[in-house]
Amino acid sequence: MKRFPCHLLIAVALVAACRRPQQSHPVVVLTTQRVTTMGITHSLAEGFHGQTAVPVQVRIVSADDILHAAETRSGAVVVYRNPGLDEELQKRNALRLRNVFAYEDYVIVGPRRDPAHVSTAKSAADAFERIVKRRRVFCSPVDLPVLLDVEHEIWSAADEKPQSGSRYRSCHGNATDVLTHAAGLDAYTVTDRATAEAKLPKQSRVLMRNVPILHSEYVVAQLETANDSSSKSAEWFVEWVMSTRGREFVNELHSSTVPKLYLPGGR
Repeated sequence: MKRFPCHLLIAVALVAACRRPQQSHPVVVLTTQRVTTMGITHSLAEGFHGQTAVPVQVRIVSADDILHAAETRSGAVVVYRNPGLDEELQKRNALRLRNVFAYEDYVIVGPRRDPAHVSTAKSAADAFERIVKRRRVFCSPVDLPVLLDVEHEIWSAADEKPQSGSRYRSCHGNATDVLTHAAGLDAYTVTDRATAEAKLPKQSRVLMRNVPILHSEYVVAQLETANDSSSKSAEWFVEWVMSTRGREFVNELHSSTVPKLYLPGGR
């Protein structure tokens, strides 16, 4: 399995800009619903096709479908944010190329005095369990699908679950609005790192960061293939994503509904 270290990105950019596959077979990109919600895969597909004229077929599939494609040595490109799937594909030696091309950072925010002692929790799940056990208010970002997905991932890993009512609130609006609601309720919530750094109310503070679930990596990879000649375009797609041009597309995805993605190498 090949890897492209960050110091080779300039070289990769030159290769991606100058090289053309001998045959421009369509690139089949398998991606998960979670990545589709972020708009990542389709943006990359459009950017790659626009700069190379190579057709790209994006297919939204499950993790099991990706594992099946790996078994058949399809040579497809895969784009995912799924630590369990990534671990399984590497364990099976199913990846011809693999790179982390972006990552998300989320944080758990709460009152400065932290009555649930979230700041000393062992994990995000433990933090949420403490919020429930100590009967503290949690502010759910119901209008933000990506943040809501992160919240649900944490609850799924926690032994204690919230009950609808006065201590589990539906907080509407954008990420800044949710932080404001949470501060007014003396509540805890989850938000993205960029919003917390820019818009954190003075009554609140970041209590947990840089732990699994809150820190999530996006992987672009090419599955092993039984046909080298038909995999050149797929290989080129992976290299392009890691090039300067591909990184620019990822860097511009941030919007009011899509949390900022961070790029390996500090961009």
